Amino acid sequence: MNERCDPFHFKTTCITCKATKDRSERMKPYVTVIGILLLFIVTSAGADEFNVSTPAEFQASLSNAATNGQDNTINVAGLTYELSNSLVYTAESNNTLTIQGAGEGATILDDNGNSLRLLKIETTSLGDDSNAHITVRGITFRNGGPLPVGSNENGGGLHIRTSSANVNVENCGFDGNSADGRGGGVYASASDGAVKLTNNIFSGTSTSNWQGGAAYCNSSNGDVVLENNAFSGNNTSTNSRAGAVYANTGDGTVTLKKNTFSGDNTASTNGGAVYANCFNGAVVLENNTFSGNNTSTNSYGGAVNANISSGAITLTKNTFSGTNTANTNGGAVCANISSGTLTLTGNAFIGDSRALTGDGGGAWVNASSGVLILTNNIFSGNTATVGNGGGLRIGTSTGTATLTNNTFTDNSTNEGQGGGAFIYIYQDSGKAEISNNVIWNNTAGAGGNDGNDLYVESDGDGNTTGSSVRVWNNDMGFNADFASANSEDLVVTNTHWYTQGLNIQLNPMLSLDYHLQSGSPCIDAGNLLAGGIPEKDFEGDPRIMDGDNDGTATVDIGADEYGAGYRGAMPWKPLLLLDD
Repeated sequence: MNERCDPFHFKTTCITCKATKDRSERMKPYVTVIGILLLFIVTSAGADEFNVSTPAEFQASLSNAATNGQDNTINVAGLTYELSNSLVYTAESNNTLTIQGAGEGATILDDNGNSLRLLKIETTSLGDDSNAHITVRGITFRNGGPLPVGSNENGGGLHIRTSSANVNVENCGFDGNSADGRGGGVYASASDGAVKLTNNIFSGTSTSNWQGGAAYCNSSNGDVVLENNAFSGNNTSTNSRAGAVYANTGDGTVTLKKNTFSGDNTASTNGGAVYANCFNGAVVLENNTFSGNNTSTNSYGGAVNANISSGAITLTKNTFSGTNTANTNGGAVCANISSGTLTLTGNAFIGDSRALTGDGGGAWVNASSGVLILTNNIFSGNTATVGNGGGLRIGTSTGTATLTNNTFTDNSTNEGQGGGAFIYIYQDSGKAEISNNVIWNNTAGAGGNDGNDLYVESDGDGNTTGSSVRVWNNDMGFNADFASANSEDLVVTNTHWYTQGLNIQLNPMLSLDYHLQSGSPCIDAGNLLAGGIPEKDFEGDPRIMDGDNDGTATVDIGADEYGAGYRGAMPWKPLLLLDD
């Protein structure tokens, strides 16, 4: 048979080589080459995967992943793992690590009464670890710690520290963890990478000596993001901030969106639920809910304390209900910037938030040389027990405070001034623009002309010049004397630079959910020339409607625009009313 030599036949008689050869022998060089190629493909993919179902397997996979030079995924079976030793990953490589359980409540790490940190992850590369991203998802961390008092150890449940890598903690639970250091539930820190916590539940976590009862999130230059998390019953002690979340960045942005803080989150100092800090960047809070958060002795921000040196603080569509309490300033919110912009839009301070010994029962906000803009907010039922500003205390030195289309009702001070709002301008170059606001049925208890609804201290430096104050098209108390600006309901301390016009003194006729009712004198009574008129009202409906049907569309007074999606009187349901 005249056959050509074919290496893919097992045996053949080859005329060319005139020999009968075993194909397996002739295939050896081909197999070797193919094997080398396959090995190259696996290696170049740079990934490895582990499946674990015991603590020993879990630790072995972590140790292997730390040294194999691969991107690694560790799949943790849906079991309860009672640990006798902490799980530890320490790597000097720039590879990604993903640890994923079967889901919160399914895969559980428990310290079994051994006072352990449950899981510690660190990338210690002296070079660039920007690709060494860390992701932990679908695991419940239970009863980690308490770590020894005085140890300054961080993260009773989960500890993650990187240089330039991104950190993601997703769909996890943190229950009953504690640490002496930062982050009772989770400590997540990156020098230049981003830190993100998403869809986690934190309950009953604490720190004994440092910040972040539930979570400590830090990035020196990257962003910090918390979204769709729930926090309840978390706390700090021993002069520590942030009962639930301490979020810090240098030049990045801190963002909290769609989180829930409820059930007695407590800080021994500032930020009963949240302490957000930024040097030159931004703090953004959007669509969060806060209820029943507290600070203790000599402290600020019963729910939120936000501070920026220069940049922007923005609070949008957050709800502060129940009783948020600060021992001093800002029953719900205390926010301060040195320079930049501080903006509150569409927030609801609606449930007996209290400043016990300071100012701002609902909120205390300050911008030394920046811009303060408050639009479409509702302040109702808040109290400054002995201080000023039952609903709001706002202050600036050389900046401008603009209040447009807000509603203040049923706020009070027991001993101070400005039951609805107290505005403090420290220097003559500061300005206040107050237009289209409902400021009604608030009370102040200082005695005399204490400004039940509004008190503006426009001459804080004590000279006779005063700052510029404009009060236009507001609906304010029965006894407000706009001509003299000096009455029980309205006080402006220096009228030399005070201007006013078209204010009214009539019952605004608000429904239980702060909408204007038919026949309200506030309908089409606002000032179209006011600065910062919003495009929408407090629940996201269009502004500037022809509510009185006279053929001319004019902005209304207050946070609601009549005729723009009015739903009738109903219990307050902010998450349903506020659009995304």
